[in-house]
Amino acid sequence: DSFYYSLYDQANNFTLTADIPNTVLMKPIHIYSQLLRLLTVVSVGIIILFSFWTYRTIHRPMAVLIRGFRKAEQGQTGIFITHSRKDEFGYMYSQFNEMLRHLHTLIQENYVQQIRTGEAELKHLQSQITPHFLYNSLFSIKQMAEVENVELIKEFSDYLGQYFRYITRDSAQEVTLQQELDHALVYLAIQRIRFGSRIRAEVDDIEPGWRGIHVPRVLLQPIIENVFEHGLQHKSKNGL
Repeated sequence: DSFYYSLYDQANNFTLTADIPNTVLMKPIHIYSQLLRLLTVVSVGIIILFSFWTYRTIHRPMAVLIRGFRKAEQGQTGIFITHSRKDEFGYMYSQFNEMLRHLHTLIQENYVQQIRTGEAELKHLQSQITPHFLYNSLFSIKQMAEVENVELIKEFSDYLGQYFRYITRDSAQEVTLQQELDHALVYLAIQRIRFGSRIRAEVDDIEPGWRGIHVPRVLLQPIIENVFEHGLQHKSKNGL
């Protein structure tokens, strides 16, 4: 329960002894230990509070911004970050939303411009096909009229009417594959009348499941026209 110490004086031949209770001797150490424990608890609490504050103030807002950038990288330009913050992250969120809004507008404008350019090119191609074909057809009618082949003129005029009705009847840029094939066969019939016995044609049916597929308008005719222009124009017989 106590500690003691003694001092012996040889000159006077006596011993001085002091007795100190443990409670008195260990009291400063107990106080220090308690203060150290309290300091440890307070430090851990401060670290936890600081970590939680850092998470709410920096980490979580940064994670929201990073998720937004990742979605933007995947092409999702229609997303926006909803917030009510007034700090630096609020400014970054607002600028991010404005950037995506501007980017989405630019993409839409570019996409529409590409569509309009494609439509203009297609219409230009159609306008190039029609006059060239019309001149040749009128010349063929003139030749048939000179020999008074009325029945052939009637057949040829009927095909020619079907051809230009398909070209000019509406502004739809896509038709079904069956409609496009029917138009190509009308064009082929006109060319067969013009070329007569110099050529013959073999046409296979398309699969029933493919007939409803939508394709660009006037897709097949230029292919057949190139055949006549570059492969059959100078053949006097046996053209296929």
